[in-house]
Order: sequence, then C-alpha cells, then structure tokens
Amino acid sequence: MVARASAICRGPDPGWLALAAHWLDDPTWLDRLEGWLAEDIPDRRLPATLLERWQVAPHDYWSWHWTLRSGHLARPRPWLGLQRVTDLAMNVVLPWLWSRAGTGGDPALLGRAEHRYFAWPAAQDNAVLRLARQRLLAGRSLPKPRRAADQQGLLQIVRDFCDHADALCQSCPFPELVNATALSGGQPGQVD
Repeated sequence: MVARASAICRGPDPGWLALAAHWLDDPTWLDRLEGWLAEDIPDRRLPATLLERWQVAPHDYWSWHWTLRSGHLARPRPWLGLQRVTDLAMNVVLPWLWSRAGTGGDPALLGRAEHRYFAWPAAQDNAVLRLARQRLLAGRSLPKPRRAADQQGLLQIVRDFCDHADALCQSCPFPELVNATALSGGQPGQVD
C-alpha cells in the first residue's frame, strides 16, 4: 500500500499535463474528436484512427523525457500509444461522446458511440483481469476477452465485488447474484 499511496501523492505525470495542454491549446481539437465519431470507420481501425486524431507534433523536451527529472532517452517516445488510446476511449471519450449524442438528441451518433464502445478491441491483459478470470472461472481455461467492453465488465465486477471480499471469496454476493439472474431469465433483480 505504501507504493500505491506514494504514486497518488506524486501527482499527475507532467508529460500527460503537457499533452493535455497541447490539446486544449488547439481550438479544433474537440471538432476533430466529434468528427471522428461521425466518420464511417471499420471496427479494426478504430484505435488507430483515434490515435491519429490525437497525435501532436514532437516536443523538444517531452519526446525525450519521462518526467521533469528523468534523463534523456536514447530514442524519442510517442506522446500517446494504442494502449493508452484504448484506456481513454473506453473510460472517457466514448462515454462522453455517447452522452453528448444523447443530450443532443442524435440517435445515429448515439448508436455509433455504442457500437464503437462494444466493438473496440481488447487492451493488453493485466494482473487484475487475470485475477478476475481466475476467481470467476474457478480455474477453467477460457480465452482472454477479445473486446475492451468485456474487459471493462470484468474490471467492474472486481471493483464491485472482489475488492470487498477476502482472498477465498467468502461471503461474496456475486455468485448468488449470477444464479438469481440466471433463474430469472437474465433480468437482474427479478428472481422467480
């Protein structure tokens, strides 16, 4: 917990702040983001096209340093990569665009935002996702999720249930909830 607390106290990554400053300094940035939603883009190209929309020109300092105190890197680093774009798309951009389309009363854009959310390819696997699969699937070997929305669902289950249970999952209400949902024909909270 000490390492986690120190990461929180350290504050935001200065490189991220510099990137956000670049975006906010560009008056066309939001228009380009909303234009991305309006475009017809094949599902397999979604991450790459959003990354293209968000790229900024290399910076003399931030392209070569991780932090304010880090040494000069041997090679320049990109501002943003496909994995971070996936994180941002699933947790910020697509929900925000969906909300804007709903508020604006545009069912076509609303549907497109939903489609992109559920079609977005999976991010990299990580320890939390592996633990969730291990706990929830009782050791059965199933393929990793192929869509980021499936990963988001697993992460939500971990936060809602696993983070509040012991290592043996004793007194965890999730299995009972799943069984009740299955008995009700798939409608949560409606047990026959």
